[in-house]
Amino acid sequence: MLNPETITVIDPACGSGHILVEAYDVLKAIYLERGYQLRSIPRLILEKKTSTAWILRGFPSACLGTRIAKR
Repeated sequence: MLNPETITVIDPACGSGHILVEAYDVLKAIYLERGYQLRSIPRLILEKKTSTAWILRGFPSACLGTRIAKR
């Protein structure tokens, strides 16, 4: 079983955020599999699995995709 606390996701393109949305979905499934509460997962992913590069370079276009995915 994968431990979501040890997974790092890198999106080298930082373009439309498609990789980040897919990574969000995969991480969400892993967190659920490990017994985390659904309500706490978006915060865990966005606070612990994002980096400054994602926020600064990919934020404008990726933000919308991740907001849609977390709903």
